[in-house]
Amino acid sequence: MSARPAPAATPHETMSTAQLQHELDEIQARIDASTTRMVRTAHEASACGAATLCELNQQGDVLRRVRADQQVIEDNLATSDRLLRGLESWRGAATNAFSSWWYGEDSTSSSGGGGGQDGAAQAIAAPDIRSSTTRANVAPSSATAGRDGSLSELSSIVSGLCAQANAMNAEISTHSATIDAALMTADAQSMHIQRNTQRTRVAGGR
Repeated sequence: MSARPAPAATPHETMSTAQLQHELDEIQARIDASTTRMVRTAHEASACGAATLCELNQQGDVLRRVRADQQVIEDNLATSDRLLRGLESWRGAATNAFSSWWYGEDSTSSSGGGGGQDGAAQAIAAPDIRSSTTRANVAPSSATAGRDGSLSELSSIVSGLCAQANAMNAEISTHSATIDAALMTADAQSMHIQRNTQRTRVAGGR
């Protein structure tokens, strides 16, 4: 029987130690470059998230001012209700007195202050949720100490991005609840204004 030929040596087996080390260094360099790109991208995402949180916080301030203005409107409507009740009571008493004099009838008591509708429709209060915006700005490390430092920095930035995402979710949920309450309050106040307008016309004899 003829002897089997010896298996051919693989490229790595024919490489010298220096060549293997050079190849490993090149692979590690590519890994380091990729890690650096990921860190840079994570920093950009963190900066974008911080700007978004700032914008959401400003929108929350606007919504809170809207709710404060709606409360002022509610107070003004309550004042108009009181004035209209007084006007309606005075007009009813004057009409009864004139009828009694004109027709020679006994004067009848006025209807009192119950002729008007009840006070202003209660605005649906928005949940008094103060925005709990968590600033998750992650500053780049002053000096990245090798690969371990880069990976540690990347881990820290990713943790910050997670905190930013949670803060955004909380802000958006708060805004949504505030907007819903503001819309319901606006509808109630619109109907209240219409009722008071009609009451004013009736009280004025129109």
